[in-house]
Amino acid sequence: MTGTALLLVLLVAGGANAQFPPSPQPPSPSPGPQPPTPPPPVQCSVPNVQAATCTCGSRKFDLSGLVPSSTQSYFSQNFQGQYTYYFQIAKGGLPTSGVGSQSCSKYTHQPSSAPLIAQGTDSTTPAACNVLALAAEQTWTYHPSEQNPLLVIDAAGGDGGRQVRIVLFCDPSEQTSHFDVGSENPHLTYNFFVTTPLVCNSGPAPPPTPPPPSPSPSPTPARPVIPESFTASVVYAEHDSSGPSFNLTANLYSDYNNKMRSIVTIDGSFEVLFRYDMNKQFTYNKTADVCVPNTPDPMTGLFGFVSAARFYGNHVLFGISCDTWLYENTTDKSLVLLFVSHANPNTPVYLDLREQQGLQDTGLFFKSFSPTSTFDPAVFAIPSACTKSQGLQKQTSAKKQLSAKKQAALDAAQANSILVHKVHERLAKLNQN
Repeated sequence: MTGTALLLVLLVAGGANAQFPPSPQPPSPSPGPQPPTPPPPVQCSVPNVQAATCTCGSRKFDLSGLVPSSTQSYFSQNFQGQYTYYFQIAKGGLPTSGVGSQSCSKYTHQPSSAPLIAQGTDSTTPAACNVLALAAEQTWTYHPSEQNPLLVIDAAGGDGGRQVRIVLFCDPSEQTSHFDVGSENPHLTYNFFVTTPLVCNSGPAPPPTPPPPSPSPSPTPARPVIPESFTASVVYAEHDSSGPSFNLTANLYSDYNNKMRSIVTIDGSFEVLFRYDMNKQFTYNKTADVCVPNTPDPMTGLFGFVSAARFYGNHVLFGISCDTWLYENTTDKSLVLLFVSHANPNTPVYLDLREQQGLQDTGLFFKSFSPTSTFDPAVFAIPSACTKSQGLQKQTSAKKQLSAKKQAALDAAQANSILVHKVHERLAKLNQN
């Protein structure tokens, strides 16, 4: 698995909020104007399976050249040493007699037509492949963008109801295409990623002038040292059964270097205040002035795991050249990828939190990041409503019940902060190891 394989967060259902500023900007004290909404996705015509072509509005895509090399017609990628995945869209799909030799010498069930993607189980003897989708059952959708267009191919017809989603990213700097494994979502949906110049707005870039030979590979960059006291504009991300999406924009103020506290403000209406110095946590509805207190998991900072992470290569994410660092938690088999700016390696771009077993993903995208050690004391002040234990009354029958209006306000605060709690709880557990 490569870092590119974990870029699930780029795909947004309907295309909303898919684009972000290409480089960090200074934070503002309140949520600023949102980036312009990109054009809606374009549903493509029925693809020509044999020719690997399709028309999407005014764009015509030709993927007949989507091959790993001039001598190999299908891609293969091993995932965690357990499975090898095979993908071919050119020439109508994979051969019906099977592919590979080590993990996929034959198909478990003879497909009715050419497979698009197959999964070989390396530990099975004799080797056999599951068909994940048929080439004849493709549907293409185009997500236009001036800088980062996406082509999404959904295909069904796999063994036991299996189906796939393939996201093709534009990379005009590459002359070849790369195939990566993403994850298996609920309902036997498998996610895959392809970086290729074939989906760029201007098509493949002309071959560059050959560079002079390099004496040796680039050295591993210095390990990032990310300040734990900062202000940032962030997006909390989550994957669900319907696909990945960015779905919660907020401002994050963290003061871990001094008093172990942070606050997340959501749309100016809701706050999640973490006062680790007091072992307290508050979810606050500012509009209705009601609060839910709680006890948080211990937290010493967001980036403590970096000291034990290993370098995982260079990748382009949201148009930003990034160094990638991977940390695998041996206790619960989860992992996290940290993408930092290559130009400013102590500036985080994205935290991808992955439960390796369940493959349920959350993440934290930094639209802007500004280290600081000075905060207005009012930023982390506990609202007076949070000292009245109003939120506890809903669970204590002996106390007077809240009014229906206030109870609804509390429920709204908790609903809007579920993802914030989930991300911070996972970071707390990650940094305890």
